[in-house]
Amino acid sequence: MKWLWLVSTSLVATSVWAAPPSDAAQAVARYHISRAEAVEPLQAAIAAHPLIAEALRTLLAEAHLAAGDATAARAAAEAVIAADARWAHRAAYIAARATLATDCAAAIRFLETARIDPPWVREAPRLALLSAAHARCGDAEAAAAFDRTLATAHAGAPEGEAALGRIELDRAGRFERAEGFERARDYVSAARILTALAEGPDADEARFRLAVLHLERIREDFALAGKLFGQVAAAAGPHAEEATYLVARSRGRRGDVVGALRGYADYLAAHPKGRFAEDARFFSAFLQYEFGRYADAAKAFAPLRERGKWRGAAEWYHVWSRYLAGERAPTVPLFDAIARREPGSRAARQAAYWAARALEDSAPSEAAERRAALVAERPHDWYGLLIRRRFPGAHPPLPALPPATAQKPLVPPQFMARAVEIQALAAADLPDFARRALAAISEPLRRVDGWDAEAALAAEVGDPERVYRSTAIRHRDVLRAAPAPEHAHIWHRAYPRAWVSIAEAAVRGTGIDAALVYSFIRKESAFDPDAVSPAHAVGLMQLLPRTARSILDARGQRERPLPDLFEPAANIDLGAWYIDALARRFGGQLPLIAAAYNAGPRSLISWFGGRRSVPVDRFVDTIPFRETREYVKLLVATRVLYALSHEGRDLDAAAAVLPVELDLTLRPGVDF
Repeated sequence: MKWLWLVSTSLVATSVWAAPPSDAAQAVARYHISRAEAVEPLQAAIAAHPLIAEALRTLLAEAHLAAGDATAARAAAEAVIAADARWAHRAAYIAARATLATDCAAAIRFLETARIDPPWVREAPRLALLSAAHARCGDAEAAAAFDRTLATAHAGAPEGEAALGRIELDRAGRFERAEGFERARDYVSAARILTALAEGPDADEARFRLAVLHLERIREDFALAGKLFGQVAAAAGPHAEEATYLVARSRGRRGDVVGALRGYADYLAAHPKGRFAEDARFFSAFLQYEFGRYADAAKAFAPLRERGKWRGAAEWYHVWSRYLAGERAPTVPLFDAIARREPGSRAARQAAYWAARALEDSAPSEAAERRAALVAERPHDWYGLLIRRRFPGAHPPLPALPPATAQKPLVPPQFMARAVEIQALAAADLPDFARRALAAISEPLRRVDGWDAEAALAAEVGDPERVYRSTAIRHRDVLRAAPAPEHAHIWHRAYPRAWVSIAEAAVRGTGIDAALVYSFIRKESAFDPDAVSPAHAVGLMQLLPRTARSILDARGQRERPLPDLFEPAANIDLGAWYIDALARRFGGQLPLIAAAYNAGPRSLISWFGGRRSVPVDRFVDTIPFRETREYVKLLVATRVLYALSHEGRDLDAAAAVLPVELDLTLRPGVDF
């Protein structure tokens, strides 16, 4: 383990202690091997290390429970609850399990007075325990209520499936269960429920939800979505107006441009001031843009620039469509107006870049000056890198960063004791406790400009998410400017490498490297292994359970159960395989790999438009989904900066991962 030196504001260095608590680490190791056999080693470690006694006592409570001594488990857990609020959530869950059989009321009290945070115990197991406790206490109604929540809000989870076997859902509950599956991205199960509901009462509601599911989520049968929306519109129920509008959206999604335009016109004729009138006008224009009718799109976007919720987007697409239609010089002042409105923003950088591109033929000197200004402002963002790749040697070189040396954190005196405790927890192999202890002092530490101390402590306890976030926030200006050797340690922390042995093992034998895996992790989860997206993608690489299942099937592991996607080793293993599969399908071209990872291979291929090649700048900025456009730009820049920070490459060499021209050759490979 690395030594951590804590330096007071007087800059006098003092070591934390003479030796790490190896006996505590041995007790924890015994706990992980066999909880039931860890009671005595943990008791000895608690007596020897009062600084971390309550964290060890939390494990002792679990050990007593595993050994069958529920009374001792409860006593240890209650002692932790009384002594240290930071570990109380975990201890309360242990106490509830220890008391369930003999004192169901106490179990309920423990579970309801100390809510469980996700890193300790997830919500579904907590609710399942509450259901069991209420059932044991004879409150069947409360138990059924928890089971209903499990069966609907946690559809697909083992606890949710078990709860479904104990209750019968009414139609409202079945709708909620379909929503639960949709949140979990299990669209097949959601569609199965809604299809069954579409044959009885509330059929209109079920058909509408099923149609939305096909249009927005499954995205495979737009004809079916349109048919269902048509049925809902004809029924003249509460969703009729929206369904009329979405008939047109469905036609557009399946490529029926004429039919979609007719559908939008029909909607506007029936509802000229309807809820979706602005959307219908905007997407009528966008449809023409998406299918390459740029001159018509520019005319359609023009009146939408004046007012309404789509005004800003319409202004961009009006100018951009004119550029794509072949206009150049006339678009320059329009691009410039967008850039002036939000100086320094991504939109401004985009507009300024394309203004320079528009001048390349008619005013090459001015175009070069504009490119130089863009590179000087942000040499390593997407547009700065594009310019370097398109005009190699035309801009000042940026050398590689030297290896970063360890930086001694300046810990304010008032945080010294907590910092010592944090290191003790880390030395005892209690990283979860160490990270929580650091999180508890994060805000007050930041208030006294202790960001760098926080980052150094986070590195010490194995918390790359906090290393990255605290560094990126505190040193935002440094990370926007050209990298300088004296800031090498800042760049290393802002682009951390974590779970190194796992990542290197995952890429062994593939065509990708660990740095690409780190780039995806940084972009997807910011190194938080417990991250869950609104779409229920989970873990470091934000894998959907459905995608993980498809990966296992593709690897010939169809019979293997789905692993815990919150476990870094499993998540990185599957994510790295998927990135490599996308790399093989899309010729190793990073912008295409990133786009496929974010939007899916099928969507990406639909954007090829039959072309065999295309300039990368044009292709990325014409991706229809804003999220995917920005994802590609940030992922590519992140991979470049990993090379600059850790691989000894200068910026021009690092930027070689960005092709100037994309090869759109169709290759076989993964399609999920």
